[in-house]
Amino acid sequence: MQEPENIDKEFLEKTEKAFRELFDAAQKRNELHFAMALMPEMRGAQDAGWNTAEESRHAFNEYIEFIEKQPPSSIKSRIALSFYCHIAEASGLYEVPKKHA
Repeated sequence: MQEPENIDKEFLEKTEKAFRELFDAAQKRNELHFAMALMPEMRGAQDAGWNTAEESRHAFNEYIEFIEKQPPSSIKSRIALSFYCHIAEASGLYEVPKKHA
């Protein structure tokens, strides 16, 4: 018979593995949807109809569309960097669990 702490350790390892596989599969399927699923809108609406998660999704689509259509240029690089900053600083993303990795 296994010691209780060994059973707990084995259970925790299996659980962590299962969650990692689930999260990794969801992230591979659609990284933006994966991230948005993990960020609850804790602040509520900013104004009637305003939702930061929805606005980020809309901005993401607009940035991608713009970046894909533009020829290489310094302004395209700046806009791509702005896009990165928008995603990195989007308030809802602060709710994403930091200890996923």
